[in-house]
Amino acid sequence: KRFECGSPNMLGAYALNASLELLLEIGMHQVQSALMDNIQYLQQALLARSDLELLTDIHRPQRSGILTFRHREIAPELLFERLKQQGVVCACRGGGIRFSPHFYTPYPVLRKAVDLIPSA
Repeated sequence: KRFECGSPNMLGAYALNASLELLLEIGMHQVQSALMDNIQYLQQALLARSDLELLTDIHRPQRSGILTFRHREIAPELLFERLKQQGVVCACRGGGIRFSPHFYTPYPVLRKAVDLIPSA
């Protein structure tokens, strides 16, 4: 019974189709450009704070849409819980906090996430 066939995941198939249509309509070049703009914005905001240390290698030629940082005074697990309680979507990974914004995330949302990081 465990491996019996069930019904096809039609809802998932329709959602995937809608997502792909959106990406094709916008264009992958535009998606990449907007994502890199968001990462650059976050990078500058994080580097402007002396109590934060960027863990992501920002000089890699193959950049991704992920930035990981740590607070010099607050343990990553504690900072993660504080941010999560304030509605910031992030992850506790690699000894720090990981932000991975979408290409459509507006700057004010990114700014608010950085502003909610407590000072030392």
